[in-house]
Amino acid sequence: MTVTVKIWRWIVFLLAAFYCLYELWFGPWGGFGGPFRYLTIWALFLSFFCASRMMALTEHRSTRRWDAIVGATAVVNAMVVLLYWRLYFADPASVTRDGQLSQPWLEFYLHGLGPLLQWIDAIFIHRAFRRLGHVLAVLLGIVESGRRDPAAGDFCRDRGAGQARSSCASNALRPLR
Repeated sequence: MTVTVKIWRWIVFLLAAFYCLYELWFGPWGGFGGPFRYLTIWALFLSFFCASRMMALTEHRSTRRWDAIVGATAVVNAMVVLLYWRLYFADPASVTRDGQLSQPWLEFYLHGLGPLLQWIDAIFIHRAFRRLGHVLAVLLGIVESGRRDPAAGDFCRDRGAGQARSSCASNALRPLR
């Protein structure tokens, strides 16, 4: 591995470690499960684990390639980014407390920069996806399956007549009581 790759992976690793520790100390621990109620936090910790494995590969401390977990993490990160920004642009109050980004530096890392850094490593440096066409087809299938019309009776059966489509999605994001 080149020095550039080593520096890249150290940056990705340290950023992921910082945000993981931040979520552990300052995350919303008010409800059951704390911050782990959210897919975003699971994706963050998966990205941190993958960054640690990529560092181990770079420093020749591991011989496994970790392709399966790196690929799965990339897909989970894609889901987090697509779901968050889709909901945010439809109705910001469905994913934030008051419809405003309270901590933009945190939101942009968790739902943009962090996943992007992991995708760059997974796709271009580590090359976890040997057959990129197949991965893109799976990701397209995930995205398109989420675009089905609730009026057809598939995802949101509790939606009343005249209720906005975004409210159906926001119901799915509320914590269980």
